[in-house]
Amino acid sequence: MTDSPLAPYPTKKPSGLDWIGPIPQQWQVSRNGRLFSQRNETDRPELPVLEVSLKTGVRVRDLANGGRKQSMSDRSKYKVAHEGDIAYNMMRMWQGAVGVSPTDGLVSPAYVVAQPRPDQPPFFVPAGVTVPTPVHGDKAAA
Repeated sequence: MTDSPLAPYPTKKPSGLDWIGPIPQQWQVSRNGRLFSQRNETDRPELPVLEVSLKTGVRVRDLANGGRKQSMSDRSKYKVAHEGDIAYNMMRMWQGAVGVSPTDGLVSPAYVVAQPRPDQPPFFVPAGVTVPTPVHGDKAAA
């Protein structure tokens, strides 16, 4: 018996990748480039600043209540992450510095913003970027 509200898939097939293992028969394995495209939108200085954290993923940065304060005099060069986009620090992605944007906002110009392609269901994205296995898989390939 399982505690999960989701029913298990009755038939599985090999994924072709050892670190993933078997997958449900109707699923397919795809490269990230087929699921996401890079967003390079800028010049929206009115949006809130987002942070990408190892512990909390993507969230709105609280610039008013202490903590790290950083001077951002020219926000026009910051990248826009729309709600549901994935934002990550490419130098720390392998450690888990990645998350799904909870709202439209700005991230550092050095970060990567990936938008789900329109033909992809958005519901899988949060789980896919927070599962540790793919992160470690990227580390092994680096």
